[in-house]
Amino acid sequence: MSKFSRSALGGLLFAIWLMCFAFPVGLLMALSDHTPIADFLVQQVVNFFVLWFICGAIANVINGMFDD
Repeated sequence: MSKFSRSALGGLLFAIWLMCFAFPVGLLMALSDHTPIADFLVQQVVNFFVLWFICGAIANVINGMFDD
């Protein structure tokens, strides 16, 4: 498996894991603020891809530390 795919997969899995906690909390906050659900869902999709990028970058740094 290439270094890029390890970083992308690691970032994806960690982003999914974090979104499992962030989504319900954000949903409760959006419902209490009377935010339209479409706005909330678009925001969550954008947040997921930003989080995936950041987690992938962190995974890339960690993979780089352990290269032979």
